[in-house]
Amino acid sequence: MPTEKSITIENCPLCGSQHVYALAVDRSAVVALTEEKSETARTIEFTRLFTCPNKNATFQAKFILHDTPSDPIKSVTVGGLSKEKQPNAAAIGVMADEAQAVTPHNAALYEAGKKLLLDSVSIGQEFCKFMIGSSTGAIPIYIGLLTLILPKGFLFHSFAGVTLVAPACLFLLSSIVFTIGLLPRSSTVSLDLPAEIDAERSATISRRTRFSIAGLCIHCAAVVSGILICIHYLIATVAAASSAKP
Repeated sequence: MPTEKSITIENCPLCGSQHVYALAVDRSAVVALTEEKSETARTIEFTRLFTCPNKNATFQAKFILHDTPSDPIKSVTVGGLSKEKQPNAAAIGVMADEAQAVTPHNAALYEAGKKLLLDSVSIGQEFCKFMIGSSTGAIPIYIGLLTLILPKGFLFHSFAGVTLVAPACLFLLSSIVFTIGLLPRSSTVSLDLPAEIDAERSATISRRTRFSIAGLCIHCAAVVSGILICIHYLIATVAAASSAKP
């Protein structure tokens, strides 16, 4: 359960006023197997983005929090403006050390992180779409190569014929796996609950990743087996043609 705190920006770099923001500090509970005599408090520096209510623009500020090995800080999230109009530094416990406009480097990092977050679902979706076309398109290509390599009068009902069909079946199976991974999850998400949206996004990415890896492994097995079969029968056909010459 996150601990609610407040953080004071004494001098906003955008408007020069004082702002008080809500701060949610999430800590991880660590159970020690052995009794420790004493714990040394650790000092951790954080840099977060804040929104100036007067200019409606973002700036960055650094602040320091303390934790212990048995109560480490997992995440720190900045909320909106705090309800405390006249903050008391002794009661708040968190004061911003440095507030400044967002540096170009951090702005680029935030944009990169935003793009990664937005593209995390679409990249897997596009990959599944591409692999479905690649797997289904590989089947006629493989069959066309067999018609060129295999000698005339080859009996497909033999055991060798079943082996020849195996790569095509694997290509078809991989396309089915990628199709399943592309299907959307049947669930409901409330737009008023960001945590629920994030959990659904993570579940979708995890599910699509599993099916993508499984489909890719099957696809690679089909490619390798198809290449080996084509090389084997190509060598056999050339050898048979050479021995048939007087």
